[in-house]
Amino acid sequence: MRLSILFFLCCVACRVTSHKIRAVCGEVHDFPPTKLKDSPSMVAGLNVTLVRAGEENKLNISWAINIDASINYLNGTRIDISGKFLYICNYDPPFTSANLTGLEQEWFYFLESVRNGLYSIRICNIPLPPLGAGPQSKSASIWVPRQKKANSTNRTTIATTGDPQQTSQMAPPVDEGKQN
Repeated sequence: MRLSILFFLCCVACRVTSHKIRAVCGEVHDFPPTKLKDSPSMVAGLNVTLVRAGEENKLNISWAINIDASINYLNGTRIDISGKFLYICNYDPPFTSANLTGLEQEWFYFLESVRNGLYSIRICNIPLPPLGAGPQSKSASIWVPRQKKANSTNRTTIATTGDPQQTSQMAPPVDEGKQN
């Protein structure tokens, strides 16, 4: 009986953890490959949000992959950030090696440090379908505002006497050695 319970728990744990796929992204400078047939479906969803980590702005680029028969042809996902930064994200383990039973979509994300300005993001699965095969990418734009810096000058100190009803501004200290 204990052995069967242990076996059941191992099967459940394997099912839960076996579909965990990571997107491993690296910068590239090549045009994505195209295939005449057997291309993956288009990226299912795209969300782009601004995340602030301390004083650093980052774009959180999140996308969804459809779990359908076309994942057998999926080699990776290409992310184009305003034509300045190009990344290919490969999946570890590949979708063909993962247990995706019961899933319809899988979401992934990528963080990119940015400055202020307008950013356009285009994302597509690769290999691309042949030209004229219909839409192949999703796009989003986001404005990153300039961060305001804290101003530490021109501060006034307020002093409170023993009576909380009486508050007075402190004058700067007078240098008694100075004669006017």
